[in-house]
Amino acid sequence: MYDFSALVVKDQWGVETWGGHQFVLDEKIENPEAFKECYVNYLKWSGLDHDGMYKKIYYADKKNVKIKYVGKSFAKFTVKAQDACQ
Repeated sequence: MYDFSALVVKDQWGVETWGGHQFVLDEKIENPEAFKECYVNYLKWSGLDHDGMYKKIYYADKKNVKIKYVGKSFAKFTVKAQDACQ
């Protein structure tokens, strides 16, 4: 299972607000940087990010989008389109 997060806004006092979610893949992400780009495009294309917020954040500054391995999950589902980013 992976955590996906993106820096949505940073206010005048430096307080950061992050948005994100978790997802499950069949295999380990081999190239995290390439996967991030593919994944934000997938979110926009699939309609999960209908405003394209994550895609805009990624292309503004790639360091503001993070994908972190959390651990194994025994969930019985996988979003197959995410696997296409591998």
